[in-house]
Amino acid sequence: MKKTLFLRSELTNQVIEGQPVITVTLTGDDILDVCLSLCLLRDDLVSELVLRSKQMGLCLEQSANYDENWLVRSPSFVRVQLTVIELERLVDFFLRYYRDGVAEVDHLDIEARENVPGQLDAYVTLVVPNYLPPVPSEEAKRKLGIE
Repeated sequence: MKKTLFLRSELTNQVIEGQPVITVTLTGDDILDVCLSLCLLRDDLVSELVLRSKQMGLCLEQSANYDENWLVRSPSFVRVQLTVIELERLVDFFLRYYRDGVAEVDHLDIEARENVPGQLDAYVTLVVPNYLPPVPSEEAKRKLGIE
């Protein structure tokens, strides 16, 4: 069974300096549906999750057969096969976002190989609207015990 979400969000598919970059800029209205649908995908209650916007579509699948993420793209549709660990990372991020109403960072990157010889790895970037400000370097060093 496939789960399709029609998002208010913007999806773009571009190549930056020879590297494919697919960006999903999520709105606050889409977070709950994305979070729940990722849980359905992780628990094998759906076989794929399709995120659709007016511009394009992004299909996410879980693949236990791979130890890295794979991507197939066309101008208006992208299919990403996620490792179990990558999908779990996405679920954790969005569950925490849903719980707190804010993320620790403004985006998550998914690095994926494309079946094109000589092609740089592609990135799928999921951008969220609410996130905490970055920690100043001095504060980070103090927390990590680095002098």
